[in-house]
Amino acid sequence: MKSTKTKSKRFVSTIIAAILLVASILAGGALFIGCSSKVPEFLPQIAEMGGVMLTARTSGRYFEVFAGEGWMPFIVKGVNIGTALPGKYFTQFPMDRDVYRLWLEQAAALNANTIRLYTLLDPLFYQVFREYNISAAPHKRIWLLQEIWPDEDIPGGNYFDPDYMENYMQEIRHVVDALHGNAEIRARRGRAFGSYGVDVSPFLLGLLIGNEMEPHVVLQNDEINSNLKVYNGDFVQAVAGASATEIWLAMMCDYTLSYSTENYGWQHPVSFVSWPTLDPLDHPTEWNIYVKNQRNIMIWQILIRITCSRVS
Repeated sequence: MKSTKTKSKRFVSTIIAAILLVASILAGGALFIGCSSKVPEFLPQIAEMGGVMLTARTSGRYFEVFAGEGWMPFIVKGVNIGTALPGKYFTQFPMDRDVYRLWLEQAAALNANTIRLYTLLDPLFYQVFREYNISAAPHKRIWLLQEIWPDEDIPGGNYFDPDYMENYMQEIRHVVDALHGNAEIRARRGRAFGSYGVDVSPFLLGLLIGNEMEPHVVLQNDEINSNLKVYNGDFVQAVAGASATEIWLAMMCDYTLSYSTENYGWQHPVSFVSWPTLDPLDHPTEWNIYVKNQRNIMIWQILIRITCSRVS
């Protein structure tokens, strides 16, 4: 009699277990089948320091990324991504996710670990970028250096023009919001727009301020704002002796960090863009419209003095 009852209990238990298993499968949550078919996700380890989240930082002259138990040195092996396809303008971003996926795979095949974007791209890129990174093994992960492109038309060569500064600060907000998957940008000419709902901030290695500044604009800006000597921000400072352009760059870097910290509790390394044309060396063959005009003025002043001295 006891044996019969035991068998009955085992039979009922088996039936209940089978029903629960079938129900779990139908609900999409099968313990064994679901786990074996799910693509593993590889997310960066996130460090929290003083209430601020980080995945990357600088240490001396080098980058470091957080590896769970500590910070690991990170040597950047990067690829610039120019998005203009043949026959297209550089602001006509590809609308094909396979193109973006191919670029990322090709960068990884080169053993690159970082890409640099000159400007905010279409939301589709960031969707593909996150999908690639969470499905790629950690050693194939691609980090992002995101540039925040300013308008190239600087009113009167003055970076401190109030409208110009506000427009650029708005672009900084757009980019930071977009990288955190929290931006709805209205249609605009010559720039990316749309609904940014994908958070790629854990894969962000750093933010880049500005673009390749023209030397004559830098000289004009420094002259117009020669009264500016220092800048003491919350995160970035321009020490005594800094030029007006260096102060402007420090201000924009500081604003980027402040906005990201206050609104998202995240910080990433921030720097500014430069190029060889802004080197401090004097090249006799270098053509610079501003310097050329200044030299012409000096020549005319000399000629006037010579002429006046002869007349007198």
